[in-house]
Amino acid sequence: MSNFLINHKLSLFKLGIIVLAALIIRLAAIPLPPPNLLPDNLTYQNAALDILKGEVLSSHNIMPLYPLFLALFGGGEKAQLLTGIITGLISVILTGALTRAIFESEKIGLVAAGMMAVYPMAVFYSVAGMTESLFVPLVLGAFLALHKNRPALASTLFILSILARPTMDLFAPFVIFWHTLVIRKAGLPRAFRDLAIYGILYALIMSPWWYHNTQKFDYFMRLSHGLGIVLYAGNNPMNISGGGIGKIDYNVANVFGDQIPNSTAKYDRTLRNTAIKYIRNNPGNFFKMAGVKFVRIWSLIPYSPALKGNKLALFASLSLLPVIVLAFATLITRRDLLWHLIPILGFIAYLTLVHMITIGSIRYRYPLEPLLIVIAAPSLLLVWNFVFSKGTSAKKSNTSLPDTQ
Repeated sequence: MSNFLINHKLSLFKLGIIVLAALIIRLAAIPLPPPNLLPDNLTYQNAALDILKGEVLSSHNIMPLYPLFLALFGGGEKAQLLTGIITGLISVILTGALTRAIFESEKIGLVAAGMMAVYPMAVFYSVAGMTESLFVPLVLGAFLALHKNRPALASTLFILSILARPTMDLFAPFVIFWHTLVIRKAGLPRAFRDLAIYGILYALIMSPWWYHNTQKFDYFMRLSHGLGIVLYAGNNPMNISGGGIGKIDYNVANVFGDQIPNSTAKYDRTLRNTAIKYIRNNPGNFFKMAGVKFVRIWSLIPYSPALKGNKLALFASLSLLPVIVLAFATLITRRDLLWHLIPILGFIAYLTLVHMITIGSIRYRYPLEPLLIVIAAPSLLLVWNFVFSKGTSAKKSNTSLPDTQ
C-alpha cells in the first residue's frame, strides 16, 4: 500500500511538472501568432458582449458555449487568451488520462501528456483564442468518461461539446452505443438505455439554447444557421481551393444579388439548397473537390499566405508527421485494442468526411490531433526505451572492457 501511495504521488509530481512546462511554453508563445490571423475572433468577442448585455447573440452561425466562457472572464482578447490557456492545460491532463485509461499504463499516459504539452499546434490553439480550445477538452473528457464506464457524464460532455461546435451532434450517439455494446459488452437493452439517457440529457442541456433561438427567431432552431453558408462556401463554381474564404472561394452575391433576405431561415435554406443543387448537377466536380479538401485538411504545409513563409508555422504543421507515423505503428503493434480505438478512429474519419463535404482547412483537423497523440504515445515510449536502453547497454559494455593499455 505504501509503495502504491509513493508511486501515485510520484506520478502526480511528474504530471505536475508536465503541466507547469505546458504553462510556461504557452505563456512564451503568446506573442507568436500573427495579428488578425483568425478573423472569427471578433465574432466571438462580440457574442460574449451580447451575453454580458443580456441580449440574444447577434451572430446566426455560432454556438453559445465558447462566447459564454468568454463572458465569464469579462469578454475581449484577454478572455480568449485566458480561456485558451486554461482549457489547453486541461487538455494536457485529459490527453494523458485518456491514454492511461485505454492502454492501462501510467507511463504511456505521462508520455501522451508530455506530447500534448509541447505539441506546437496545441500550443498555438491555446493562445489563438478559438472554439477549438474549448471543444477539444470536452471531447477528450467525454471519451475518458466512457472508458471509465460513466455514460451519463460522457453524454453531458458530448452535449456541451455540441454547444461549443455542432460537429459531434451526429456522431456522439454512435460512440455511446458502441462503448456500451462492443467495449463494455453490456447488451442491447443497456445500450438503448444509455442512448435514452443521452436523449434526455440532450433535451435538458440544449433547452436554454432552444429557448434563446425561439426568442430570437420566433421559431425552433435546434443548432444554428451555419450549415447553409459552409455547405455553399465549399460547393459553388468559385471554389477551386477547397477553403471557405469570402470573395475568393464563394460570394453570396452570386446567389442573392443585392437582395439579401431579411429572414435568416430563408438565407440559410437558400444557400443550402443552392449548394445541394450544385452538387447534384456536378457530381464529378464534387468528388474531385472532396479530394482537394482532404489534401488541404491533412496537408503538412500551411495554406494561408500569411503563414506560408512563416518558419514557426511550418514547424508546427510538420509536427503532425511523426505523430501520424507513431499512431500507425501503434495500430499495428496493439491490434488487440482495435475495438477500443474504433470510436476514436471513427471520429477521425467522420470529421474528415464532414469537411470534405463542406470546407477544408488545417484548422478543422486540430480536434483530431490530440486523439492521434493518444494513439501515438505507446509507440513513442517504445522508441524512447529502445534508444535509451541501447545507449545504456553500450555504456555498460564499454565500462566492462578490459584495459589493454
